[in-house]
Amino acid sequence: NLINTNDLLYGYSYSASTGFIETEDGILSNKLYLSPGTYSIQGIKPYNPLSVRILWFNDSDELVRADAITIDENLKGTYKVTCSNAFFYVNYARIVLQFNSTYLFYPNKAQFEFG
Repeated sequence: NLINTNDLLYGYSYSASTGFIETEDGILSNKLYLSPGTYSIQGIKPYNPLSVRILWFNDSDELVRADAITIDENLKGTYKVTCSNAFFYVNYARIVLQFNSTYLFYPNKAQFEFG
């Protein structure tokens, strides 16, 4: 599991309408240094019923893009990282684990793994 519950970022989230935001109920994952390939995700309850957000940051810690990871009703899905031009402008990613206090993050259920 690439989600390190001892190194989460509290107090931040992402909104499709306003971007990277400060919010007392937000939780982002630890920094994820991802290689091209397919990743599986499960156990993260998003505020949008069909997707979880993954945020990409450059080496200045600025948000450069946000992607949606499609999940099913069992909270499972896959995400493919490709080696595109956009990939070279990012340094690390973070997953939005909790947007607000309505959809809580459960650390013992959340998983993000290569393969």
